[in-house]
Order: sequence, then structure tokens, then C-alpha cells
Amino acid sequence: SDTPMLRAVHLGTRQLPRACQLAIATQHSVQCQPRRWQSEDARQLLYQGPLAKPVRTLKIVSLSSTSLTWTFMPLSIFLGNEGLPTASKVAVAGTVCIFAALTTGVLHWFTRAYVRRIYIPRDTLAHFVAPPEDVQLLQTPRDEEVLDVELTYETLDFLGRVKTTTAPMSKLEFPAEHKAFVSFFIDKRPFFVHPELLQESPVLTGLFTRLI
Repeated sequence: SDTPMLRAVHLGTRQLPRACQLAIATQHSVQCQPRRWQSEDARQLLYQGPLAKPVRTLKIVSLSSTSLTWTFMPLSIFLGNEGLPTASKVAVAGTVCIFAALTTGVLHWFTRAYVRRIYIPRDTLAHFVAPPEDVQLLQTPRDEEVLDVELTYETLDFLGRVKTTTAPMSKLEFPAEHKAFVSFFIDKRPFFVHPELLQESPVLTGLFTRLI
């Protein structure tokens, strides 16, 4: 019969992925990690916008206030001052609702291009970055290799939800002249990043300087 120690080891082994169980059974050397880390380790964070949280909070607050305005302003027509004509109540309520919708729309227009995060697949990153102990083996990608590198950009949609766009570097188009809140286009859609933060990432600096 199994001792308590063996039963504990057996139960713990059952919680591991199938590949790890086979490795233990065959005494092969395999590095195993919890399943929840496997998807997270599939890509590397290269850039994070400093205004990511404030922009999302502002969009959610603006959208919530607009929703409340459109919900309760019609009620003010029936619950408001009885001395005012109904036409005046409708005009006031309509003006307030339109103003609330316009402010939310303008806010989305100015923040829709803001890039919250930029990711690169780890298997792609491995081709350009050498391990710390092999710095002398650091590879410099050729221009044609840079164009094939795919990055994932996180932005926010109208409702404040995260929207991801994955595209190769060859899809990036830079504006001919300076435009406010626009760093580049992907399929004619604007994206904005802080240029000073790009310089803090050697990988992004190497990729973008090849295209500018």
C-alpha cells in the first residue's frame, strides 16, 4: 500500500500537464511550468503607454455618464417643472443628451489611436536577441527580416474594451508631415505611441529606425 508521502506525490503529479507526467514516468529531463504561464509566455511585452489606465478610466466614466444622461433626461420631461411647456422640456433634454454624446464621441476620436501595449512573439524575439551570456552573438536583422516581424498593438474601442491589432512591420505607414496624436498608420488606421518610450526598448528602436 502507498504511504501518505507517496500518495501526496502521486496527487501532485496528476496536477501537472500530460507531457510532464510522461517525463516523470520515463525519467526524462523536461522543464515544466503551470499551464497558465504557457500562453502568457508566448509573447513579450515591449512597450506600455504611461496613460493606458487614465485613458481607459476616462472613457468608461464618459460613457457611463452619457448612458445615465440618455436614461434619465427623458424622465425629466414628465417629472420636471409642470409650469414649463412640454416643447421646452424636450428641447432642453435633447440638447443635454446631444452634448453628452458629442463629448464622448470627441473623447473616443482623440484616444482611439492611443497604443496601450506592444507585444512581440517570443519565438520571433529569440532570432534578434541573444541570451545574456552570449551577448557577442547578438544578431542584427536584415531589412527584409524586419518587414516580416509581426507586432501586436493594444488599443481601446468605443466602449473601452481592449482591441488588438497584429500586423507585420511592412504594413506600417508613416505620415508625410507631423500629425497630432498620430505616429503611424496600419491599413489607414492611426496609431499613437510615445516616441521617447520607443527609445527605451532596443528591439523597438532597431525595428522602427529601419522603417523611418
